[in-house]
Amino acid sequence: MDMVKLIRLIRYRTISQPWRRYCSGSEGWNWEAKVGLEVHAQINTSCKLFSSSPVQFYAPPNTLVSYVDAALPGTLPVLNRECVKAGVATALALSFKINRRSYFDRKHYFYCDLPAGYQITQQRVPLGVDGGLTSYVVSPRKVNHLIDGTFMPRKTLSVRLKQIHLEQDSGRSIYDGYGRQTLVDLNRAGIGLMEIVTECDFGCGQEAVGFVKELLAVLRSINTCTGNFDEGAIRVDANVSINRSGDPFGTRTEIKNISGLRLLGKAIDNEIERQINHVESGGKIVHETRGYDEKLGLTLRMRDKEGHKDYRYIPEPDLPPLVLVHQEDCTELPDDDPWKPVNIHTVLKSMPILPAEIRANLMDSYGISLEEAFILHAEDGIEYFETVMSNCKYGNIAAIWATTELLGVLRRKAFNYKSSPISGIEFGKVIDMLGNNTISTATAKKVIRKVILDEQHASPAEIIYRENLTQINDVEELARLCDEVLSTSSAKALLANKTKKSPIGQLIGQILNQTKGRANPVLLNKIMTEKVANR
Repeated sequence: MDMVKLIRLIRYRTISQPWRRYCSGSEGWNWEAKVGLEVHAQINTSCKLFSSSPVQFYAPPNTLVSYVDAALPGTLPVLNRECVKAGVATALALSFKINRRSYFDRKHYFYCDLPAGYQITQQRVPLGVDGGLTSYVVSPRKVNHLIDGTFMPRKTLSVRLKQIHLEQDSGRSIYDGYGRQTLVDLNRAGIGLMEIVTECDFGCGQEAVGFVKELLAVLRSINTCTGNFDEGAIRVDANVSINRSGDPFGTRTEIKNISGLRLLGKAIDNEIERQINHVESGGKIVHETRGYDEKLGLTLRMRDKEGHKDYRYIPEPDLPPLVLVHQEDCTELPDDDPWKPVNIHTVLKSMPILPAEIRANLMDSYGISLEEAFILHAEDGIEYFETVMSNCKYGNIAAIWATTELLGVLRRKAFNYKSSPISGIEFGKVIDMLGNNTISTATAKKVIRKVILDEQHASPAEIIYRENLTQINDVEELARLCDEVLSTSSAKALLANKTKKSPIGQLIGQILNQTKGRANPVLLNKIMTEKVANR
């Protein structure tokens, strides 16, 4: 067994959610974890925060670097108004109190990918304070004991947001893998970031993951951030501390630059586990910065955590205060004028419907559950579902089937709602047939799989009528089928065997096999039960 597998085996432990584990100490108290997040969201604009350099992820190294980005002497930053509008839109979406006058500051630290030796940020008076977001604690859905890739909301969590501020990103350090040299790419240097800081309202990794999922849904809906972890558009730092129930917060550690939802949950839970084990072994938690090693499944020490004094914050002398207005009529200058203050009212008027309201509208309009609305929104299936419901009478049935059977079959062929071989109109027809008992559940599943998996070039309705798959609902026909089965010797033997609890299920199964699933199982069960009781 190699070292990585050995460490994984030693460190493995089933983690309960939310985090509360019985302490082995004599007092028998529980441990509690307090987790806060700092989410760095790259602003979705065409140019950087303080220069006109374009923003492109796949550009060759060091090809999108202006004199300002490279911090050449004599250059001055010019604030990108589009970044400010994106920040204001995000602050509004997250219910922040927006400061009409905020300030930029210099945060000093030395690193090779920070050419100026400082980062321009907002430390004294940020763009917004005291926000909030209701998120969901999610867990994977299981179908037939297998995880199908869909996350379901299990409970709500009200998260307090401390502040949102604007700042510039650093460049990228690329290591050669041999420890001999570090390569620097400044294409990312100067790109606008929104840093969203939460209070310590999370108790485990699962709660933090649910919050970031909901935050990403909000940012994408207002188009202020792409939310692509692979491109570094979202990076999360987690501050973790533990304490016994009723005690004040313990010393916190910071896990830096977590670049994925799956890694975020694992990193937080592993750090909580490490801290508890360390304290129970007689150690003390050190205020430090750590990183998460996915291969080892551990957080590893990087450096001591810098304090406020270490950054030597000073006001940014090259930028004036960021002044916003909130006026219903502000028409002296066109809205795209770079020198015109951003109008909060104008941004507010252009805001789209947010995810929470979209889900609520779905639930009110079609009578579907929160879980179904959550999946339809997360899987970008709202437009498809609304097409289904344009001619369908059974919203409840449509939502259940769209988020379970249809979505599961689509995933087996790497399809989604938008690329579905079954159009919304055709799927609605299937649901109507199912709702009015024209077809059975088994038939509906069969035709959906035929169209998607077997790639039959016909609509579900065409297959149903061509192959005569309509459900048998005629009571006399079902009674005749029951009589035929009951007259067989095998049925008589089943009925004579008193050790069997109930042979009715087996008898009904024979009829369903005989009719290829076309017999109405509800009516069939009623008729068969009556006939067996009267024998």
